[in-house]
Amino acid sequence: MGAATARALDGEQRARRASETHRYFLGIALASREWLDGHEVPARQHLADCPAEPRHWEWYYLHRLCHAHSLWWAGDVPVYRVAFAPDGRTVAAASEDDTVRLHDADTGQVIRALVHARFTPLKLAFSPDGARLLTGGRVRESRTGPGTVFIWEVATGRPLLQCRPHTEPVCAVAFRPGGRQFASAGIDRTVKLLDAASGQVVHDLTGHRHFLNDLAFSPDGRLLAGGDATGQVTLWDEEGRVVRRFAGHSSQVRSVAFSPDGSRLATASADRSVKVWNVEKGQEMLAFWLGTEVRCVSFAPHGAALATGGDDWLVKTWNARTGQLRHTFRGHGGMVATLVYRPDGRQLMSGGGDGTLRLWDPDRAQEARLLRGHPDSVLDVLFTPDSRQIVSLGADRTVKVWEADTGRLQRSVPLAADVSFRSSACSPDGRYFAAPTRGQPRVSLWDLGGSRHPLTLSGLRGKVECLCFSGDGRLLAGGDDRGTVVVWDSTEGRQVLSSVGSAPSTVGTVAFSPDGSRLAVAVWGMSKTQRL
Repeated sequence: MGAATARALDGEQRARRASETHRYFLGIALASREWLDGHEVPARQHLADCPAEPRHWEWYYLHRLCHAHSLWWAGDVPVYRVAFAPDGRTVAAASEDDTVRLHDADTGQVIRALVHARFTPLKLAFSPDGARLLTGGRVRESRTGPGTVFIWEVATGRPLLQCRPHTEPVCAVAFRPGGRQFASAGIDRTVKLLDAASGQVVHDLTGHRHFLNDLAFSPDGRLLAGGDATGQVTLWDEEGRVVRRFAGHSSQVRSVAFSPDGSRLATASADRSVKVWNVEKGQEMLAFWLGTEVRCVSFAPHGAALATGGDDWLVKTWNARTGQLRHTFRGHGGMVATLVYRPDGRQLMSGGGDGTLRLWDPDRAQEARLLRGHPDSVLDVLFTPDSRQIVSLGADRTVKVWEADTGRLQRSVPLAADVSFRSSACSPDGRYFAAPTRGQPRVSLWDLGGSRHPLTLSGLRGKVECLCFSGDGRLLAGGDDRGTVVVWDSTEGRQVLSSVGSAPSTVGTVAFSPDGSRLAVAVWGMSKTQRL
């Protein structure tokens, strides 16, 4: 290469670097202006457009500011908080557009959206049975309050309860095991224990020094832990009395989590440390430093491992007894803001400031694969008992059967337009699907494994309230709002049993015994068992 050519190439490189530097500082200036004006989304976009090579402390500083309170679900919807349902099939995500979306945990498809015209959700928690979702936030028109709490019915998306226990926005919520009570904390520094049915305050909790960033009940529901902005963790008992305090962090506690047996409490702090405490003795058992601000911590269901996430963009799992690092998961392009284990422990979910939610296999130390399903929202999904198949119900009015190991679509069955998804049921083997006809006392039955036309089942007198298959799928039971219970043969659609109540009353639940010889019926105010 000649000297003239080398000088030309060197000049070209210098010009390119100068151009990138100019673009970089222009992007920093634009992002800073948008941030100061309260426009987080444009600020994030300007930062994303900055060239990678010149990025220095000012880029990372602005990036942290723009993602301090949110992470992104793929699809460019900013998300404040995520939570797994207890069965592990559903993920709730509270978004910046004031909507809580319920996602299928395997596909990421939206199952349902929960939205109220005047409510901004900031925190959320599922009830222990997964039937309700607790969301805490603020009135949309005001960034300072009052703190509002909703309880939603997951199956329908309708609000069951609304109350305003705080004068300022809600900063933490948690359901008590059993689901009859919940705890709520506000920026007004109040913490309250409330009745989940009425929203009435059961106890006002005191003893903490500042507003709480996170709340967690012990597995037996006897203790409530809260971590505050000063680094203190407070434990309350069932009567709202302070049991003990943990004061070992030098900066705010961002996350608290009990071990599955309730004997230990893990706390993650902005002081770059995670600590594990002996709950009974109030002693620090373990402490380890991550070299970066720790934003979230989660115990594995078996209690032997801990997962952490922070500003270093990494997800890490640790031995919960020794503090030894087990695995480091790389993939996020921004801070890790939230972590939660799937209830069966097979997967770990993380949410990051790079705009993604990722599912990891903690045993194989790799990112798990995701299924991609219906072109529209997934309304329900279940595994067959042998875990070989997945049956999904979509807003595209189809029932699809998938091979669980590969995600391959095995068959798709279209549903009629007048079918109601409420109270629908799938047989345990994945062969039959039953659903009520909207506004009629009829049930339609599809054979998902065959080619026959759907059967119309009659015998009920009112609105269909519940459907249930026997364990072998041969029988289908249904109850209505007039006290009537009918059992049909799934293969032929003929009526096997009919029982009419002495007085009109809603049949809330029907359930077969494991051998299918008896049927339990729950009617408002009473329950009975019928031998078949």
